[in-house]
Amino acid sequence: MPRLTNQQTAKLFADIGDLLEIKGENRFKVLAYRNAADHIENLSFDLYDYWESGADLRKIEGIGQAISEKIDEKFKTGKLGFWDKLTAEIPPALVEVLAIPDVGPKLAKAMWEELGLTSVAEVKAAAQEGKLQKLPRMGAKSEARILASIEAVERRETGRVHLGVAWPLAMRVLAALKDLPEVIQIESAGSLRRMRETIGDLDFVASTEQPGPIMAVFKSLPDVEEVIAAGDTKTSVRFRNGMQADLRCVTPAQWGPALNYFTGSKNHNVKIRELAQKMGYSLNEYALTRASGGEPLLFPDEVELYKFFGLPYIPPYLREDRGEIDAAFKGKLPAG
Repeated sequence: MPRLTNQQTAKLFADIGDLLEIKGENRFKVLAYRNAADHIENLSFDLYDYWESGADLRKIEGIGQAISEKIDEKFKTGKLGFWDKLTAEIPPALVEVLAIPDVGPKLAKAMWEELGLTSVAEVKAAAQEGKLQKLPRMGAKSEARILASIEAVERRETGRVHLGVAWPLAMRVLAALKDLPEVIQIESAGSLRRMRETIGDLDFVASTEQPGPIMAVFKSLPDVEEVIAAGDTKTSVRFRNGMQADLRCVTPAQWGPALNYFTGSKNHNVKIRELAQKMGYSLNEYALTRASGGEPLLFPDEVELYKFFGLPYIPPYLREDRGEIDAAFKGKLPAG
């Protein structure tokens, strides 16, 4: 029987929450499943291993008796009676429909019951043909808005750009910021620093004691079309080519963990946090802290952070959770 990953288990409970919302269940019940999904997805350890060890699942935040029993059933049998019963009542593909902006649970249910629509593709086709207007309180403007929302989601989903397009833009940003007197260090992070073939969003991390002036220049760059959000230590913008970029400012002492966190893939970061946990520590994007409390351990660079875990420096392009941590422990990282 194939074992479920944390992400697969989390998606199962998130989908249950969505289907219960479409069904019209109590909102607290819906929130309980979504809350469990969020906590499971962000665990720093493998839930299946934890269950297999015989540990009490209810000790995990967000998991109560009912959800603990469902996890146990799914992991033991590979099936879940509650899911089978729920999806016999409501098509599971409606979860996709509920994800369309401007489509709530009542509308998703009406689209299914009255028009037989159970997928985003079917909703899009119906909107293009003017069929959504057959629904109560659905006019031409609302239909057009739903169609526009679907098309916007499709653009975002395919909105990754080639490294050759993203790289020059990132270099322009770094060139504009790196010589500011307030900047101690600044680097691109995320998939660009990992040299992925395609890039979604751009991420930048700056080390500074005075983030304000850096944020001001970032927001006013010629490539910026829109400021999405602006805070003291994080600013998000959208560039003229449609790419979004985030700039985070950290203190010099936080530089190592921050650059590491915002560079690694999600699964690479989970593995690093698991190493910390096994050593009795908790690692976040700013510092390493003993689980028992006390002052956080700060790292001025990534080399020292990896060294703490007994690892050589792992180059950014390898941080994809494809065996690089095991290879590093064995001294078998590729050269260069």
